[in-house]
Amino acid sequence: MTAAVPGHDGQARYVRAADVLWRRTAATVVLLAADDDEVFELGGTAVALWDALAEPATLEEATAQLAAHYGVAVGVVATDVVGAVEDLVRRRVLDVVGDV
Repeated sequence: MTAAVPGHDGQARYVRAADVLWRRTAATVVLLAADDDEVFELGGTAVALWDALAEPATLEEATAQLAAHYGVAVGVVATDVVGAVEDLVRRRVLDVVGDV
C-alpha cells in the first residue's frame, strides 16, 4: 500500500492514544478523547481497526490485519483504513508513535 496519512510516511506506526477513554458495547466502540467533550462511536469494520491498533502498527500492517479478518484483498480495505486512521488521528484518539 502506498497511501499514507498526510504528514506521515508509509512507515509511521499508529496506536490507540493512552489517554483516550473508550468502552466496547455489543456492536460498537464508544470513544472520548481526553481533551474533548465530544463522544463518538465506531461501528462495523472500524471496530476491527480499533482492535488492530491496540499495539503499534503501520497502515500496511493494519490494512493486512483487516483484510485477513474479513477475508478480502488488501486493496478492498486500503482506502477505508487510511481514511479512518486519518480521522482517528485528527480526533486525537490515535497517536503516531514513530517510524519502523
